[in-house]
Amino acid sequence: MTWTAGVGRSHFAHRAGVVFSDASSLREGLRALAENGMGPASQTPSKVAFAYTGQGSQWVGMGQVLYESEPVARAVLDRCEAVLLRERGTSLLDVMFGRSGEDLGDTAWEQPALYALGCTLTALWSSVGICPDVVVGHSIGELAAAQAAGVFSLEDGMRFAALRGALMSQMEEGGMAAVFALAERVASAVEEVNAASTDAGLSISGYNGNHQVVSGPIAGIEAISKRFDLEGVRVRQLPLTLPKSVLPFVYSSV
Repeated sequence: MTWTAGVGRSHFAHRAGVVFSDASSLREGLRALAENGMGPASQTPSKVAFAYTGQGSQWVGMGQVLYESEPVARAVLDRCEAVLLRERGTSLLDVMFGRSGEDLGDTAWEQPALYALGCTLTALWSSVGICPDVVVGHSIGELAAAQAAGVFSLEDGMRFAALRGALMSQMEEGGMAAVFALAERVASAVEEVNAASTDAGLSISGYNGNHQVVSGPIAGIEAISKRFDLEGVRVRQLPLTLPKSVLPFVYSSV
């Protein structure tokens, strides 16, 4: 019914809705509408924004129902699939839908999969007349946002996402921790931990007022966490993935 109202019917300048529970309340609502006119005007959002998430929001099987039921979604995913087959000789859709032995949580597959799904949802929304005025993205979501903005083609973005994911997959495993202390104190501790280590070193990756986010090799994260814990400073090591319930694509109006 909602689909028919949004897509199948003519869009007139004015509409009205009546909430009712039976024939009597429907008659009363229609009578009030006829007597009082349109009532207060609806507040239509002036702009529509699409926000694209970063890593961690993937799950095995994501996009499969859309692929099987929506021609627009299938067309976009098939184009992304063609790029990965040329680049790697392996099916992206098999990984996304759990039909291969590859790990979707591996950055090499995670990033192109999220890019592909973000672009798919953009095309699907656009097919029913919902196009973004503003796009934003985090991490790999920046690529899907850029593609939606026309910065590059779907295929060029797919090649970018695939290469980016493959390179990041080869990086040394790292960690992150939130340290609830002022930036100067955390920066001093980071310098001391780095001076005593032969690893790549820690860095402050986020300045957040009274707490800072530190990132780097796992050994360094554990060392600085233990140090601040002994000093009575609150430290929380951060997970590098998000729960499956986080959507791979967010549509909002502003």
